[in-house]
Amino acid sequence: MKTITINIDDKIEKDFRETVKEDRGIGKGKIGAAVSEALQLWIKEKKEEEIAAQQIDIMKKAKSLGKFKFNREKIKGHFWDILIAATMLENGITHIYTENVKDFKSLPSIIAINPFKE
Repeated sequence: MKTITINIDDKIEKDFRETVKEDRGIGKGKIGAAVSEALQLWIKEKKEEEIAAQQIDIMKKAKSLGKFKFNREKIKGHFWDILIAATMLENGITHIYTENVKDFKSLPSIIAINPFKE
């Protein structure tokens, strides 16, 4: 376990503490666990953004060559779902309505909503 000391905006700190309290309650380690989760999600999102940018760059280059290449080792998921997600991220879209919610679960920066389920 490591300690990180940071300075953040007072409003962000207040909102974060209130959100942790509402979501997890009050108790030892609640804020630390929430910060760890937030950092993990941020790291995963940044990696996804990097992969999406790489794949979009590859698609642009491949298009000009009349070929299409896809790196399955770097990305987990179905080709078309990843292509949709990369296109969404490139255009600032974070929500998709689909019955195929499970294939977007591994992409925390994409929120998949099944309009036929509540």
